[in-house]
Amino acid sequence: MSYSAIFSSRAQKEMAISWNWYEERMPGLGDRFFQEVLTRVSDIERNPDRYPTRYKSYKEVSIDTFPFLILYKLMPERDP
Repeated sequence: MSYSAIFSSRAQKEMAISWNWYEERMPGLGDRFFQEVLTRVSDIERNPDRYPTRYKSYKEVSIDTFPFLILYKLMPERDP
């Protein structure tokens, strides 16, 4: 079974705020942050059960080089 990430509007907002914060400190750092997030999301899509369940049915994984936590939930596939 394959999985695809769907970002909530809240998650999109938090990533944009974080990108801006890093970019203000050093040009290019926001892009590096965003790439790290995308890399981890790709890991989740390939192997979603790899990371621990922490709260109810939500799993979490941190970004190694930035203090950022990704929370996610596996959802049943929807019919097109």
